[in-house]
Amino acid sequence: GRARELAQALHEENARRRELEAQVFAQALAKVEAEADFLRQGALVVMGEGWNTGVIGLVASRLAERFHFPALVLSREGETCVGSARSIPGVNIYAMLDACRDLFLRFGGHEQAAGLTMAARDVPALSRRLSRAIREAYDSEVFLPKTRYDLELPLSVVTREATEHLQALEPTGLANPAPVFLARDAQVQDMRPVGREGAHLQCALYQEGALREAIAFGMGGLAGSMPPRVDVLFSPELNEWKGTVTPQCV
Repeated sequence: GRARELAQALHEENARRRELEAQVFAQALAKVEAEADFLRQGALVVMGEGWNTGVIGLVASRLAERFHFPALVLSREGETCVGSARSIPGVNIYAMLDACRDLFLRFGGHEQAAGLTMAARDVPALSRRLSRAIREAYDSEVFLPKTRYDLELPLSVVTREATEHLQALEPTGLANPAPVFLARDAQVQDMRPVGREGAHLQCALYQEGALREAIAFGMGGLAGSMPPRVDVLFSPELNEWKGTVTPQCV
């Protein structure tokens, strides 16, 4: 009974966190879309009044992932700001912010993430100096997203048996990433957004007689704009539905 109470409390806290994160992200995204100059800036720097400091790191991560730019999100309380930064592969955000250390009251982090406290009046100067530091240190190609894959593979090879063999490589994760394959010129069929608020994209992929179900997490917004044929990167997984097990492309 006690475990159930604790689980319910955690569930409610997580729901509140998601709601707060969504609110702050929507406001930060609107600022980025209205103010960002991607051809000249080296980082996205946005500040909001009273943003919840428990979610600004999550919001910075979502901005960095969406735009493939380093992102710094700051919450202002009076004359002081608390900020959280997230980077992209190839950009050492700690080193770039360290070049602006004289602007901070407190500062710490590592290559891909950092946190800081500073005077709100210095945020415009930080935005200029951080962008200049990144543009001087890195080639503009660092802002082009890149994804590695292991092998080009036709969809006809994605069978239940082959996927079960790949499961022998599990558990997969940071030090042992799941294998990623490339299927070229696949037809996209039956696109539909699924999940909470249509966050994910479910579809079928057809290539040279082979039809495979597919799910793209976080890509529900593409349901109405995908071209009819695509090159697609995927990892095979087994999907069980009503007792039937089939391979799908994630």
